[in-house]
Amino acid sequence: MKYSLTHYLRHFPLRYYLSGGLVATSEPMGVFFLSQKNSSVLISKGQRVIAFEEGIGDLTDAPPVPGRLDPAAVGVRTFTSKLLSRNHSRGKAQLVLLPDCDVNDIYFNVHLVPNLREPTAEGLLESLGEEPRQVIGAWDETRSFRWAVLDANLRALSGRLDNRHAQIVILGLPADYCDDCESWAERQGASLMAIVPIPVACLGWFLKKVPVQQKTAFVLLQLTASVAIAVIQGRKLVLFRQYEEDIDHVRQELVKLTKQLSPEKEPYVCVWSWLVEEKDQIVVDGLALAGPVLQEIEGGQIIIQRRRGPADQISSPIALLLRWVAQEFR
Repeated sequence: MKYSLTHYLRHFPLRYYLSGGLVATSEPMGVFFLSQKNSSVLISKGQRVIAFEEGIGDLTDAPPVPGRLDPAAVGVRTFTSKLLSRNHSRGKAQLVLLPDCDVNDIYFNVHLVPNLREPTAEGLLESLGEEPRQVIGAWDETRSFRWAVLDANLRALSGRLDNRHAQIVILGLPADYCDDCESWAERQGASLMAIVPIPVACLGWFLKKVPVQQKTAFVLLQLTASVAIAVIQGRKLVLFRQYEEDIDHVRQELVKLTKQLSPEKEPYVCVWSWLVEEKDQIVVDGLALAGPVLQEIEGGQIIIQRRRGPADQISSPIALLLRWVAQEFR
């Protein structure tokens, strides 16, 4: 069965994906980082960032946060309208939501194409929708999930899986959370462009922005709900593992993987953390994608020119990630 474009836009969490979007827009865009520890939003218009706000998760009518049940707020003005108003902007907002899900609320795994029974991306999606065990095997989740199939560069796949695809990525999010996000966006009178899990956004950024050439790169992601390890070979994602165990266990796993997969004597290890203070970040032997290194990759800080008062200079990892995502969807 072939899916229509309408079916894709309605049913899968990565609506426009990280490949530049389907349309360009001059409307204000809000990109949200959503977690129980820290929810933030960056607002841009065109190529200009006009606001960055932190600590928004507990505000009335804020977007749904993974793992937390929030009652639907009813009021004269929505969260988005108040957000735009206090930042001197107007229009129908374009929204991108980046949820940081724990290990039980996201399926994100690399699969070898020769091991799959379905020869097409559409066939995989149909099988996943009917019964995930047909594709994944050991699947004991009772909740309904929405699914997407990506290539090893984290771009949406369609059509036949041929020799160009040694491995693919299967991504799933709980359907009830996606429903909550869509209901919230509809209540805002806004356009929901995408729901992109934080690990996908981080690795999409890494693949496009960090010049690893043909090295084998090991990327450690210190997220708010978990810690993840990804392996990049030939600028393609070949392995992803997410842990809720303690940091010492993750370090041991990283050491094992570098010995197994790295042809270099000194493995190329990079660490991305949502935390601003380096003293709070995971310490491993590798390149910390933070501080001056992160600013060099991103071309400097975010400058927000206020109508009154001095400009704000922002360089937090979350803000820089949200700005990159906003640029990808322009």
